[in-house]
Order: sequence, then structure tokens, then C-alpha cells
Amino acid sequence: RAIAGLAYMASWSAFKPRTSAVLPMGGYEDKETSHSVVDEPSEDGSHIRKAQSVSKDFLKPPTTLREKTFRTMEDPAYSRLAKVISVILMTVILVSTVCFVLESEVQTCSPHGGPCAGFLEFEPWAKFFYVVEWISVIIFTLEYCVRIGTCPSRYRFLTSALNFVDLVAWLPFWVIEGLNDPPYSAPSLDKTTTPGFGFVRAIRLIRVFRVFKFGKYSIGIRMFSGAILHSAQPMAVLCAVLTVATIIFSSLIWLLERPQSRFVTDELLAATGMADMQIVCFGTIPSSFWWALTTMTTVGYGDCFPITLPGKMVTVVAMVCGVIVLALPITVLGSNFSKMMDMYAEDRAECTLVDAEGNGLIEELELREFLLTKKRSGLLRKDVDTKTKTLMSKYDRGKKGALTFDEFIVLQHDVLIDNHVDPMVEVARMRKSLDEQERLIMAMSSRLAALEEIKSSILSLSEQMKQFTSENMVSSRSAS
Repeated sequence: RAIAGLAYMASWSAFKPRTSAVLPMGGYEDKETSHSVVDEPSEDGSHIRKAQSVSKDFLKPPTTLREKTFRTMEDPAYSRLAKVISVILMTVILVSTVCFVLESEVQTCSPHGGPCAGFLEFEPWAKFFYVVEWISVIIFTLEYCVRIGTCPSRYRFLTSALNFVDLVAWLPFWVIEGLNDPPYSAPSLDKTTTPGFGFVRAIRLIRVFRVFKFGKYSIGIRMFSGAILHSAQPMAVLCAVLTVATIIFSSLIWLLERPQSRFVTDELLAATGMADMQIVCFGTIPSSFWWALTTMTTVGYGDCFPITLPGKMVTVVAMVCGVIVLALPITVLGSNFSKMMDMYAEDRAECTLVDAEGNGLIEELELREFLLTKKRSGLLRKDVDTKTKTLMSKYDRGKKGALTFDEFIVLQHDVLIDNHVDPMVEVARMRKSLDEQERLIMAMSSRLAALEEIKSSILSLSEQMKQFTSENMVSSRSAS
């Protein structure tokens, strides 16, 4: 039943609303700026592409110093300074994370004796990493304070997951170093320290993807995240089916491969070298989970393997079932990513046609020509102000005098009439129309046949009347 449900969800997901190339990246700043373009089913069953905006706050140009500062810290595409600050922050994040990893290689010896771990000598590397830690934490602290001090809504800022990671990345440093003896002192071999939370900073590496917003990799990352987002339902079904299958196969292999099983003999254990590992791998059902997962995912590390013939037969069935279960949702994920690519290719082709100069920006004259062309075709919405200057000031977030392709895509889906119809729906509609026309033709043919019969009856009756009239005339002449 679970596998049938997975197949049903996989087939149903192909008709779900799709998100196009303009996708939010997540985080507080994207709640303010994100736009998405989705294909939604209309009343007649067709799929219409629509632009959805989470919020229009970032479409408004900042007026106060606070708004400009917040926009500079949050949006790398806002200005050249914002881009530089974003690159600097990402560099600090990468450097601090690399230093955190290498810090574990500083030579430390166990108090119980034995060899020392790490290849970097304590002096001078420990102090070097400590200085890098101080510099990075100070930068992170200043950045966080500036952003929280200039944000429009502190509640939304504090409830954002990424902003919480930012807070955890620097706050434990001040607390832990303050608890050391002496506080905020340089590291030494005899210094008593509180166990640190430096690993949390590695999570900040997630925010490195912000720098991709103005790089050539941003589109691919956003399309991939959108494909995963819209494949969440089949992935959830996959997890449910995988859990059920793991329990079933673990129970079966436990019955066949546990040391107390009648199929497991001392000769088999000695011949396969599993005398010590058999109880570790198959002693209980939970301990058999490892074997089940590595087998169904076709990884097969080889540390746990069946030694009996029934156990090997169960293993073959587990392999085949694992391939089938994993193939369905992965196909859905690939299909969704392919749809994202097709939709982005359509939008990109439209942008390329409008970009006459080929510089990757839609300037005011090119936008005016685009609007005139769509107006002649009757594709502009009547309820939207389509003046060139108004649209340019509204969608040009960086005030650079031109629109990027992402900004133009959002503008395009906001001002044009929704006329993007799913081709498969259109084919089905045409087929239905042809069937209706065929029924009408058949009905008209049957009516024509009935009219022919009536015509024949009328002609026959007319002949009979003529014959009757002629006979009456002959009879009257004979009588006279």
C-alpha cells in the first residue's frame, strides 16, 4: 500500500504548481524581496503562469538612512558597496570556518599519555587561530548589531532561522571566553578553558550562498532548491516507505542470521570469519537496521553480510526493492528540475530578445520598445500602470538605470496578461473540441437522412395524388 501511494504521489506531483527560475533563497531578507513565478491551474483546467510577490517592501526605494543601511547589509544587488560588503563577509565566513577546521590539527596530547594528535605545532598556530577568531567574531558581532538595529521588524528578524545561526556564531565566544581563567586570554597549554562551540560557525557557511545571488551560479542553485521544494511530498513518502521496508527486512534478516538461528552453524561462522561480527550485525532487530539501509541503498560496505542461503535470498529481495523505492522519487526530482530548466529557458529567451545591446541589462529604451510591442498585441494588463519610468523606478532595485534579467522576469509576469497555457491541456482541449464537432456532424448526417426519407415520402405521395387526379379526370370524361 505504501509503494502504491508513492507511485500515486509521484504521478500526481507532475501536475503540481511549478516554480520558475525566480525563486526565493530563504532567510529574513528573502521574505522581504522574494518573487516567484508559478504555474497555477485555472478554472478550465489549464495551467497559467503567474507572478507572486511575498512582499512589496523591497520594491520601494529606500528613503531614510536606516532603510538604506539595512538594504546595503541585506541585499548584495542593491549597490556596489552592498556587493563589496557581502563579498567581505563571505570571505570572513570562509576563512573563519577553514581556521576552525585547521585548529583541530594543533598538537594536543592526551592526559593519559600516548601519541599527540595533529600536525601543527602549538606555537605559533594556536595564537594565530585565536587572533583570527577574535577578528571574525568582532566582524560578525558588528554586522549582526547593524542589521538588527536597522531592520524594519525585529520580530521577523529574530525569528529567522539564519539570523539565529548568526547570533549563535558569535555570542558563545564572548560568554565562553569570559568564563575562562583568566578571561579573554591567549591560549596556552596550561590554560583552563570551557568546551567551545566553534563548530557552530561552520553552519554560517550556509550563508555563503547569498553571494551567489549576483553570480552566475545563482540561477542553478535557486532552480535546484525549487525542484527539491516541490518534490518534498514524494520525498516524504520515500522516507515512510523506507522506514517500513527497513523494519520488515531487518526483522527477516534477524530471524535468519542471528547467532541463535538454526541456519547459522559454527562451520559457517568459521568459514566466513563472522564469528565475532554476527552478533554485532544481526544480534537484534535495531542492530540489523544498518545492514538493511546499506543494502537497500545499494551501498554495501561489506562489514555486515548474510552467510546463510535464506539470508542471501532476503538480501537480493531487499536490493531490488531498494532500487525500485529509490527510483520513483528521484525521477520526480529530476522531472521537476527539468521543468525548472525549461521555464528558465523560456524566460531567458524572452529577455535575450528584448536585450538588443546584448549587455545583460534591460535599459529604458529597450523596456519601452517591449511595452509598445506587447501593447500592440493586446497583452498588457489594464489594471497596472505600464508607464516606462514608473516600472523602471519600481523594479530597478539598485537604481542602476537598467533592469537585470531577474528583475525583468518579475516585471514581465506582473504587467502581461496571463496567457501561458499548458500544452498538454491545450491538446486535450483541441481533442475534446474535435470530438464535439464529430458528434455534431454525425447528428447532422442523421437529420439529413431523416429529411431524405421525408422527401422520398412526399415525392411518393405527390405521385399518388397525380395518379389519383388523372384517374378521376378519365372517369368524369367517360361519364359525360
